[in-house]
Amino acid sequence: VMLSAGGSLRWLREVLRRLKPKIDYPEMIKLAKKVPPGADGLFFLPYLTGERTPHFDPYARGVFFGISLKTELGHLVRAVIEGVSYGLKDSVEIMKQCGVKIEKFYLSGGGAKSEFWAQLLSDLLDAKLYRLKVDEGPSFGSALLAMVGTERFKTLKQATKDTLQLKDSFEPNPELRARYQELYQFSKTLYPALKERFSKTLI
Repeated sequence: VMLSAGGSLRWLREVLRRLKPKIDYPEMIKLAKKVPPGADGLFFLPYLTGERTPHFDPYARGVFFGISLKTELGHLVRAVIEGVSYGLKDSVEIMKQCGVKIEKFYLSGGGAKSEFWAQLLSDLLDAKLYRLKVDEGPSFGSALLAMVGTERFKTLKQATKDTLQLKDSFEPNPELRARYQELYQFSKTLYPALKERFSKTLI
């Protein structure tokens, strides 16, 4: 589980509100849409409070890498969304390496409210994603476990099948497959390059 997924975008919103007091998530998404995949070379490591997946590192911190004279607000927003998405893909890759067969991807939670973010994840994972009607993923998951524990349902699979309601779905854009794989592979080089520095900060 990432420590600062949706929290990273919330942090950026609060920072941007010092410049634009009325900026909200829809406006931030509009800015991000104007920027191409890869944010013109800007990357973000979403380790604002340390990290535990895929890197168990309490010293890790957030990083913007690749800021240039062309960097604007939209680049920052897109880089944060992509950075969190790369972290989610890290977790997916770890599960695959452990032999977990992933048949379907379901989205819920704050970030899933954004069609832009959902489509970006579909493109990055190169997989069809199903968005759920329920917004609170962790709470809903806990409720499912409770229903199995109280024997309302015999198995978690049955509980999931009988209660999940789909809102919509997203198909990956094949034209972006190679580009996002290239970006993802580069993003994976940043944490190893900075790992030693994180534990030796002067703060």
